[in-house]
Amino acid sequence: WVDLQRRMKRSDRLEAEREKILNDIGFVWNALEKGWYSSFNDLVLFAQNFGHSHVPSDFCQNNASLGRWVREQRRRMKKQRISESKSKWLRSIGFVSDRLLHRW
Repeated sequence: WVDLQRRMKRSDRLEAEREKILNDIGFVWNALEKGWYSSFNDLVLFAQNFGHSHVPSDFCQNNASLGRWVREQRRRMKKQRISESKSKWLRSIGFVSDRLLHRW
């Protein structure tokens, strides 16, 4: 059912009233995007606690997947497979790619 609602919205076939009801209850239209921003928020908390955003790939304090997520973002930045807006979000908290991290 959830997938159907998302497909209906993408194809502009979802009734406006239903879309409003789903928006009002906080329906997640793009689960992948929500996951990215959730991980980004975890990175922000890490940076606040440790004073930097250089998460080790094996970091597992409170969030075992944060190190892996950060490694994936670095890989995407290196291959230029990340949107400019996400890249800006990451740079806004001092995040750097591997190439720059080695110089740091």
